[in-house]
Amino acid sequence: MHLADAKSLLQNKYSTKKDLCNLLKSIGDFYFLEKTLLKCHLSKIMGEKRLKMSDVSRDTGINPGTIRRIFNETATRVELNVVETLCEYLEVEVGELYELQSKKSEVNPEE
Repeated sequence: MHLADAKSLLQNKYSTKKDLCNLLKSIGDFYFLEKTLLKCHLSKIMGEKRLKMSDVSRDTGINPGTIRRIFNETATRVELNVVETLCEYLEVEVGELYELQSKKSEVNPEE
């Protein structure tokens, strides 16, 4: 891929994920992307217990936005007292709520 093609792809907001992955592969070192090390199972646990985010927030006093970010795995940091409160409320151990995962994963243009 030529530099002009790469610039065009990056500037085109309608580029497909496959095109962008191919661009990353052609660059070289970006074939592997960093991913989060912690996988949160809050959504799974809440589903098993048939709980809604509003229930958890109301019953624990944790801000609804915090619950939403943890649930959607978009939280960049979580206070330990929040983790402790969630574990006590859900009756789970920290290791059941959070799981340590692989650091790197391969970019898959088919996803």
